[in-house]
Amino acid sequence: MKLCTCNNCGKIYEDMNPKKDTAEYPDSDNFDPLMWLYDNPADLETGYWGCPTCCTDGYLSDTVDEKEASLIREGIYWILTDASTGQYGRRLSTYEYEFKEDGKPATIIDLERYTWLEICNCCDGSYYPNMDELFAIYGAQSTWIIAECLFEMGIVKS
Repeated sequence: MKLCTCNNCGKIYEDMNPKKDTAEYPDSDNFDPLMWLYDNPADLETGYWGCPTCCTDGYLSDTVDEKEASLIREGIYWILTDASTGQYGRRLSTYEYEFKEDGKPATIIDLERYTWLEICNCCDGSYYPNMDELFAIYGAQSTWIIAECLFEMGIVKS
């Protein structure tokens, strides 16, 4: 399978019109295909393959981030968590999350690097009245919320 990247929205797509020397990647159903677009919908011969999000082929590139492609193949996607800041997150493993926000680089939050006191100091009172309430509200998603709180507070341990 051939892949391409839209350098405007940042998504990786299955390339429906690849160049001959484009790299080959393992097949996966997790990549959306490019979309057939028209310059003039009344003239069906004006079509071309383009990004379904940006509705153009002007930003497409055959350069693909190998790590990102591997995560998508595994079904690990970015999820919009705050539209007002352009914040996205994704779960990489049981205690490891990655967040990115407009104007900031992607950051990995590994919850195993934090003490319970650090987690409570970040989340308790700042976002929720107490940790019991956080766990009562979010249940199995609590670790995501904790990681998101650490990211938003800028408490990052590498």
